[in-house]
Parts: sequence; C-alpha cells; structure tokens
Amino acid sequence: MTEPTNLEPDAAVVDEAPSVPAAPAPGLPWGAFWFGLAVGWLVGVVIGILRAPRSGEQTIAMLAEQGGEIALQVQKQIRRDPVQEAIEEGKEIAQERLAGRKAEPDAE
Repeated sequence: MTEPTNLEPDAAVVDEAPSVPAAPAPGLPWGAFWFGLAVGWLVGVVIGILRAPRSGEQTIAMLAEQGGEIALQVQKQIRRDPVQEAIEEGKEIAQERLAGRKAEPDAE
C-alpha cells in the first residue's frame, strides 16, 4: 500500500518576504522637528536668563575685558621674533654678568 502524498506546502515551511513598514508622509516629521527645536531653544533662553549669575551688562563687560586680554596675548605671540628675543636675552645676561663683576672686589 502506498501512502497518500500531500502536494500542498506546509505553512511553516513557506518563506515569506519580511514586511517593510510604509515610509511616513514626507512633510510631517520635519514640521515636528522644527517645532521641537524652536521650543527647546525658547526653554533654553528662558532658563539661561533666570539662572545667569550676573546682569547682562556685567557679563558683557567681563567678556570684553577677557577678550581684550586674549587679543593682546595673541598679538604678542604673532609679533614675536625669535632672533630679536635671543638678542634681548643675550643683552640681559651680559648686563647681569657685568653687574656681578662690578660688585665683586678685585682679588689681587
């Protein structure tokens, strides 16, 4: 006796392609993004104003002073000439040695 054969595929054996979710509508996510960005910016500004350790005028004056000091340091570094620095350093050493000789009595 022969056994009957089942010609229909088994449901567990059939490979189905995975379903891909549909893409969202093109205009919706960007609107929500810009709205969230604007709200976050506004909240940050309000918190910054309320939590500021100094008044605006004091902060501006402090930043201007620090900025001026930094600008002077940068200008000094840019204008610095290594040869001129070496000459100045040599002059200082020579002056120190001459001053040291004048202070010592002659040992004759």
